[in-house]
Amino acid sequence: MTQYNLFGFRDSKRNLKLNTNLKKRGSITLTQFSENENLLRNDSFENETLQLSKNKSQQKIPLNQLENYQNYKKNYFPKSKIKPENPIIPRNTFIQNDIQSDNFEENENENEIEIENKINQFDENEFDLIFYSSIEFIENEQELTVSENVTLLIPQIDKDPLYIIGDLHLTSYRLFFQPNENNTFYDKKISKQLPNIPLGFINKADKIGGQKSKGMYSYGIEVKCKDFRVYRFYFPKVNHSRRFIFSKLVERAFINDLRLTFSFFHKSNSSIDLGWFIYDPLKEYKRQGIESTQKSKWKIVDWNSEFGICTTYPKYLVIPSNISQSHLEKLKKFRTKQRIPVLTWRNPKKLNTICRSSQPKVGVARSKNESDEKLILVISQKNPSKLPLQIYDCRPKANAVANKAKGGGFESLNNYKTSELTFLGIDNIHTMRESFTKLINSALYSFNDDKKWFAELDNSGWLIHIQKLVYWAVKGAKLIDSDYSLLVHCSDGWDRTTQICTLIQLLCDPYYRTLEGFIVLIEKDWISFGHKFSQRIGHANEKSNDNQRSPIFIQWIDSVYQIWQQFPHAFQFNEEFLITIYEHSISLRFGTFLGNNEKQRNQIGVRQNTASLWTFIYDHKIKFLNEVYEEVDGLIYPSYSLRHLIFWERLYLRHMGFVGNFTSLIDSNRQTEQNAKEMIDNLQKLISKLKKSIEELKEKINNLKKD
Repeated sequence: MTQYNLFGFRDSKRNLKLNTNLKKRGSITLTQFSENENLLRNDSFENETLQLSKNKSQQKIPLNQLENYQNYKKNYFPKSKIKPENPIIPRNTFIQNDIQSDNFEENENENEIEIENKINQFDENEFDLIFYSSIEFIENEQELTVSENVTLLIPQIDKDPLYIIGDLHLTSYRLFFQPNENNTFYDKKISKQLPNIPLGFINKADKIGGQKSKGMYSYGIEVKCKDFRVYRFYFPKVNHSRRFIFSKLVERAFINDLRLTFSFFHKSNSSIDLGWFIYDPLKEYKRQGIESTQKSKWKIVDWNSEFGICTTYPKYLVIPSNISQSHLEKLKKFRTKQRIPVLTWRNPKKLNTICRSSQPKVGVARSKNESDEKLILVISQKNPSKLPLQIYDCRPKANAVANKAKGGGFESLNNYKTSELTFLGIDNIHTMRESFTKLINSALYSFNDDKKWFAELDNSGWLIHIQKLVYWAVKGAKLIDSDYSLLVHCSDGWDRTTQICTLIQLLCDPYYRTLEGFIVLIEKDWISFGHKFSQRIGHANEKSNDNQRSPIFIQWIDSVYQIWQQFPHAFQFNEEFLITIYEHSISLRFGTFLGNNEKQRNQIGVRQNTASLWTFIYDHKIKFLNEVYEEVDGLIYPSYSLRHLIFWERLYLRHMGFVGNFTSLIDSNRQTEQNAKEMIDNLQKLISKLKKSIEELKEKINNLKKD
């Protein structure tokens, strides 16, 4: 739905500004149009005054791009002098002008005649339609309430804060602020800091002061976001002006029931959401060369269709062909959360594999399970190279040992004799949460102070954690290239395990570096294998200090970006694609990342009742494609040196108006590379022409000799 926020004309030689006083009409009808010009909604306003004034934050749209202009002109400025019963006036109408406004008398007929005469003086091709930078409502988004004359405080780095007056809007999907028309933003950084917050991003909302608090800015609301943005809105101290919008905001943002979030109201009932069908587990495993035939070493089973084996695993599991269902029943309780070892990826060329699981329940008593030991032995034997199975325990060894006291632990090589064990030393969700908090709270607000910036960035430890993920991904990919098979686990097998498994696959399999393949990778390993998105992100949950929240997925997205920026040609998708995935894992617009596992999503009917992010991605595919993509067949090995890992400005500073130097450098390099490609193409064409000319000359010489 397109919300037209102004309708105005600007002559190339003269500028026109109109102040239209409509108070005497008593009641007017404001009609909102869609792009196909169907009437969508009528709002009646009494004693409404529409002021047409200048604003710098506008986007000019050439008139030839707006269809049915004549119909608009006919509706808004009828040639008949008879006043229509319900004049159609676009909402928030104003016309830009840089000169003093013409004053019109309140006589309506004179107004209409004068407006019509002035408009008719212009040639259609000489002016543009101008739109105020506004919020475009998405499908089924509804405005719930608006608070007027609200003051927004915007903190500035090394400067006094800005105070901007405008209207605070709460919709069923977001909270956004629209400045009054007399606010002019010459600095793009400021306009980017204006709040437009999907409700899923809101971490906490608090009241500031009360009706009797002293001071101009002492009665308001503070909104804290999950990406650590903080906004303060101050209200007039009259009639408890913040009460209604605050109660509605808390009610909508912390609804504590996924079925009541906006994602369940966004989907059109009539549309078929193709995004839900991009990932087909049977098709994906078949691509890897796994088919349930008698000669196959692996088989796809649906024994978990009722989630009896594991409540957090998908319906379809891939296991060795000679393992029975009763065998799995015997070993499932030996693994934490019953997350047994199963295959997630098979090398289509070398036939070695990556399997995943949770930790074994060894405990202080050093328990063992023969069925589990046999399964690990069989997995090892399925590798054609017969090399030892490499077990990657993602935890620091001290943590793994400590887990024995809680009934967990790790594999004893005395019992798993065909395996080798390596501890990766990746810290847990609590350490990652603290690191991310330091990164945002400290590093962002010292951005203009180089010495403090690097100190704070180093103190956060964020890039150190990213480095560790990339390091072990490279090591794992090299093992795969050397014909080894892997089993990866941590404690529960849904956080660090998923990070490592997917990064290794990204390095090894070119398919996962395509737009479709990357979607399949997320669906397969993150969503279907039960990463707890709703718990880690805190979807619609008011417990802002929940210690189960952790930035595991954003850390992985950042790790992918680090690889992407070193191999920009090897990925079919661009940086915007990664940022969009991150934002909509939180926004609650789509159902793709709702819930903690496949069982929970089935129970609340996510596929049937919500829209898929992947449909949105494919509808805007051109926006997410990498222009310099060239398929790299085989493995890629990024550098994991800190010298080659960078702070991702476009993600973490996207709401502060900064433009990353590296991003500019990448864009510049891409342009240079594109120019070089064009030059090479032109040279090749020139060489072809020269060859053709030489052949023609040779032919002419031969003909002359014959003559």
